[in-house]
Amino acid sequence: MNIVYFGTDVYLSTFLYMAKNHNIMMLYTYHNDEDYFTEYGVVKAAKELGIPVSYGKITEDEVKDLFTNKGCDLFFSAEYAYIIPVPEDIKNFRGVNVHAALLPHGRGYYPIESGMVRGDEYFGVTMHVLAPKIDRGDIVFQHKVKRTKDMDSVDIYLDNAVYVLQMAKDLLADVDGTLKGAYPQGAIEPYWKRPEISLLTLNHDMSCDEALELYAKFNGMTEVVIDGKCYYVSSIMKGKTKVLEDAVFIAVNKCIYKAKDGNLRLDLIEKTV
Repeated sequence: MNIVYFGTDVYLSTFLYMAKNHNIMMLYTYHNDEDYFTEYGVVKAAKELGIPVSYGKITEDEVKDLFTNKGCDLFFSAEYAYIIPVPEDIKNFRGVNVHAALLPHGRGYYPIESGMVRGDEYFGVTMHVLAPKIDRGDIVFQHKVKRTKDMDSVDIYLDNAVYVLQMAKDLLADVDGTLKGAYPQGAIEPYWKRPEISLLTLNHDMSCDEALELYAKFNGMTEVVIDGKCYYVSSIMKGKTKVLEDAVFIAVNKCIYKAKDGNLRLDLIEKTV
């Protein structure tokens, strides 16, 4: 089967399975410093396999060309940042999207992190038919997991990845039959917005455990402001010793940061936008 894949490293195992057992015509991806999972692995694999890589947004004309002239059989979107234009005049168009929420609950960006802010008990992943309105297509498969206290946002993504691989295998075993069995989402729930910056940002009034709890929710989205510059936090460890200075850089991207009851050892990425 000829597949155009949209996504990053979140579901790398699914990409590798498809590359081994089918023909991936093109990889569409993107880069965002605040995402814990980047595109490093999937781009590396694509280049090794000779699969073309595009960081650009796909246009409706390109979609039509892929299905009418290039022999594409399926669009597979999995944690992709851009809207894919769905042509309503192509009879053989087939496309699915993987969304990290139990749709219709959790439409929109960053559903896992937003769900943690809301205090949701259950998380999961939905594969749905690509539709003109984002996250609104009929449901193909869905997996649900109860979050335990020791699970952070990355754990939930990793749990989802196991089931997305099986969803992909089941889909590709009978694409048309599986898509015919898709069912409407039902209730129309509001789209979730990205959590406010204030909820994502470390400060000196936090205890070490409060900082770690914040990072467990947001991981690479976590921010900190030091000397007027804003950084993403790529990793965090806590220390018990109280420090005098608010923040001391011990390397270009490493900082000892004062907390209310100790210190935080931060690995940082300077925020450029």
